[in-house]
Amino acid sequence: TAGVTPFVRLLISRIGLMVILVRAGLSLDLPSARSDALRVAALAALPLLAEATVHAAVSRAVLGGPWAWCFLRGFLGAAIAPSVVVPGVLKAKAAAWGAADSPANAMLAAVTIESAAAVWAISFLIDLAIPAAAGGGRSTALTAALGPIQLVGGVLLGCATGAIVVGAARLLLVERDARTAPPPLPGYNT
Repeated sequence: TAGVTPFVRLLISRIGLMVILVRAGLSLDLPSARSDALRVAALAALPLLAEATVHAAVSRAVLGGPWAWCFLRGFLGAAIAPSVVVPGVLKAKAAAWGAADSPANAMLAAVTIESAAAVWAISFLIDLAIPAAAGGGRSTALTAALGPIQLVGGVLLGCATGAIVVGAARLLLVERDARTAPPPLPGYNT
C-alpha cells in the first residue's frame, strides 16, 4: 500500500461507505421505519453520542489536548459504526431473525441518520479545532447555524435527485413497455 496516495485512500473509503449505505437503504422497509420514527431517532442518536463521548473522554485522559480535538477523534471513531453494523444486520434480516418486531428495519434507518450526523459533527468540530479550515475563522455561532441549513439543503437536494431518478426510471419503463407491447387484437378498440 505504499504507492496508494491519500486521495485514493479517501476515495476508496468514501465509495465503501456509499456502498454500505446504499445496501442499507435498498433493503429498508420505509413504511415500517416511518411508523417507528422515535425508535429510529433513538437508535441513531444515543449510540453515536455515547460512543463519541466515551471516545473523547478516553482520548482526553490518555492523549490530552483540547476537547474539540478529543470529540473530533470520538466522532471519527463513531462514524465507522455503519461499516460494522450494516453487513450483520443485512445478514440477520435475510435469515428473518427478529422479523416480528422489525428491529433490523429500525437499525438500517438509524444507520443512515447516524452517518449523516457523524459527518456533520466531524465537519463542525474541524471548523472549531482548525479555524483556518472554516475559511478564515468563522464564528462558532455561524458554524452551528450552518448545520440546520446544510440539513435542509441536503434533504431538498436528495428529494430532487430522487424525483429525477424516479421520473427517468418511469420514463424508461414506459418507453420499454410501448416497444414491447403486443399489437391490439383485430376488432377490439383499445
